[in-house]
Amino acid sequence: METKRISQEIVTQIIDEDGLIKQEVKTQSSFIEREPDYVKLYIRDILRLNDIPKSGNEILLSILRRMTYSND
Repeated sequence: METKRISQEIVTQIIDEDGLIKQEVKTQSSFIEREPDYVKLYIRDILRLNDIPKSGNEILLSILRRMTYSND
């Protein structure tokens, strides 16, 4: 499974007794797993598919065979 890098930068400013501003920068990185490939389908769309006549099944199955996860 692929991972995704997440970086967070934390900047801390401190004013010392002489009024000088001291700045500290810390960067934290971590890796999280990407969400696996999926197909999003809404319930109302499923209900619409239910209303397709049997003669449309062949066309629907042909479309589904060509579906990809790449949003093309």
